[in-house]
Amino acid sequence: MSKNFVLEIESIIARLQPIRLEMLQAEKHFREELDHVNLGNLESARNLTHYVSLRRRDIRELQEDLVPLALSSLGRLESHTLATLDALLALLYKLAGKESHGRAIEAKDRQDLNRGLPSRAEVTDAAMSGRAECVMLNKGPHILLALDFLSDVLARMEGHHSKKSSLMRKLSVAEMAWK
Repeated sequence: MSKNFVLEIESIIARLQPIRLEMLQAEKHFREELDHVNLGNLESARNLTHYVSLRRRDIRELQEDLVPLALSSLGRLESHTLATLDALLALLYKLAGKESHGRAIEAKDRQDLNRGLPSRAEVTDAAMSGRAECVMLNKGPHILLALDFLSDVLARMEGHHSKKSSLMRKLSVAEMAWK
């Protein structure tokens, strides 16, 4: 393993660690609000604080640096934001020949209730469908709502993709949470 490769990995780790710390600080910042969330929704609410914290930053350059390493570009981490970041950090530490000090990676995947509303997986699939030539919708009596939803998602996703890469530009709505 070349010294330059290790230095590149360490540089990425150094840029990811403050992002991870900000996610944890966001959770503490919103502790009072999180205390009022139904236990069945608490993990999702915690994840939302992590995701909004991440989206306060423009991480496109970091994403570009991850691509040549064939690692996650962080383009699809919304359903398990902190766990995905921790998994990426664990891999980077291993590549750099260092011991990881992150928390254990959680793999809790809850099913969403089907009331005609899209699940997180469906939202992600809709967002990624902009890259496809065709999209199959299977929402039964909710098909018209699904078409409206898909159209809205595709329109908003135009600024988040370049060719076949997801770009994580800063979201202005993420700033509103801290005001």
